[in-house]
Amino acid sequence: MRLTSLVRKVGLRPVLATVSTVAFATCAAASAQVEGLVLPLHQVSVSCRVQGAIETIDVKEGDEVTIGQPLAQLFRAEEELEEQRTQRLVEVKTFDAVGTEELLKKDMARKDEALQKKAEMEIAILQRRLAQVALERKIIRSPISGVVVSKKKEPGEWVEPGAVVFEVVSFDSVYVQLLLSFEQASTLSVCQSLNVELPQLGAPNTFKGKVDFIDPRVDASSGFQRVKILLANPGRRILPGTRGSVVLSDVKP
Repeated sequence: MRLTSLVRKVGLRPVLATVSTVAFATCAAASAQVEGLVLPLHQVSVSCRVQGAIETIDVKEGDEVTIGQPLAQLFRAEEELEEQRTQRLVEVKTFDAVGTEELLKKDMARKDEALQKKAEMEIAILQRRLAQVALERKIIRSPISGVVVSKKKEPGEWVEPGAVVFEVVSFDSVYVQLLLSFEQASTLSVCQSLNVELPQLGAPNTFKGKVDFIDPRVDASSGFQRVKILLANPGRRILPGTRGSVVLSDVKP
């Protein structure tokens, strides 16, 4: 009874309430929710390697493609004829070289003649390889597996080397890119697991990801560091360009 009176006189209840409020504020300050942009795992501008007119376009926007798949082809009649010519040349030179080698074994040909025929055969083989390379350059292939999201040319159009013809993205996995203060980024480490919430999706909309990259540089103008979190994207539910949020613990907001 005396203890209760003493508590009321000295005002311990307000003190306890104040301590609880300070503790709650400290816990709230120990975590911060940050928002980031969803990026595709790979995004590639596919260009042509040589100049020429486009003969065929083999895909359309929205098509799924695999690595190495032909997307388009330039006119290549001259290159095809050159490849056929060099193929026949290889056959003739190989026949001469083998025949001369057989004659040399029978002492019916000189050694220098056999060496010359062999050199001519090897040169013909190199010429055919060059013709095959020139023919292959007329085909525009996808460098990655993904989805064609942009087609910038049509059959009959002329293109120069380096001209972008397609955009292909791969988002079977995606990145969530965060811009964090130095204090926030310093609490993270590569391969650390984090939960990422994507509010634009229906439940379940929380995905487990891992820190894949922490930029070692701090942007001088903003004071931020880039951090990329890698997420698996089964069913491609997560679309590039959307937003994801992450709660960081034990960091200054």
